[in-house]
Amino acid sequence: MGARGILTAAVFALLLALSIGETARAETPRILALEPARTDSLLVCRLRTAGLPGPEILSTLRSGLSSAVDLQLEVLDGRGRAIDGRVLRLRLDYDLWDEVFSIAHGDRGVTRLPDDAALQAWFDRTPWLPVAPLAALANAGPVRLRAALRLHAIAPSERERLGEVVSGPDGQEVSLGLGKLIRYFYRGGAREGGGATADSPPFAPGELAHARD
Repeated sequence: MGARGILTAAVFALLLALSIGETARAETPRILALEPARTDSLLVCRLRTAGLPGPEILSTLRSGLSSAVDLQLEVLDGRGRAIDGRVLRLRLDYDLWDEVFSIAHGDRGVTRLPDDAALQAWFDRTPWLPVAPLAALANAGPVRLRAALRLHAIAPSERERLGEVVSGPDGQEVSLGLGKLIRYFYRGGAREGGGATADSPPFAPGELAHARD
């Protein structure tokens, strides 16, 4: 079976798993708390969440496709204006041979996790995530952190790859049909854009404790 056939089979397996999962919805993803801290040069934070990664992402991963979580971290001044921050894209994968999950997070490398429970634990209490240089906040006064996350049950890069590889003789027909199927099962993208937001209480960056595991 060629690359086109393998990808087509993987996607239809995913759609079948999602259709079965319609009757078993998990709780809506939530950000329970934001924990700001500092290193020598950075403002960092840890998130406590619930409902992640969720059944749709797990179904995607076990089908051999990638998922993603976009995490926007903003520093807000006393008037609620964003003065600094960072956007992180977490790419989630499942190794079908080694049967382990992985989370790739930019220049921070890849974390490998042995099972569903370990993946959930990672999201329940994330590692320290970089937000902004402390030097940029030296004169900011009291600030708050805002976190917003958006779930992509099928990673955007994976959707693009499927559109390129899964195509019919004219280069469009099968791709279009597959796109319609995906949009049907994701209700036009509504669940694809699901997520959560939360704010921290006000704090002074220079008075934060150092981040400790």
